[in-house]
Amino acid sequence: MRIDELLVKKGADVLVGAPENPLNPQTAAAIAEAVTTIRGIREAHLPQCFIPGVSEAPAQVLVLVLAASATEQKCDE
Repeated sequence: MRIDELLVKKGADVLVGAPENPLNPQTAAAIAEAVTTIRGIREAHLPQCFIPGVSEAPAQVLVLVLAASATEQKCDE
């Protein structure tokens, strides 16, 4: 799995929508299972996002909504 870091400036337009080619169900299920093991995550979504001038192309991304009480956790690599 590829993880990219993008620098997004405050006020940038972010286009979000349903993915044109969604992840296969097994991959989505594996991500859902992994997310449920992390305390402090209230919601997880896999929309397609595009940031004009920043993104090369639209991509499906993992978006997490954290609880106000969430704290940083170290994870095994």
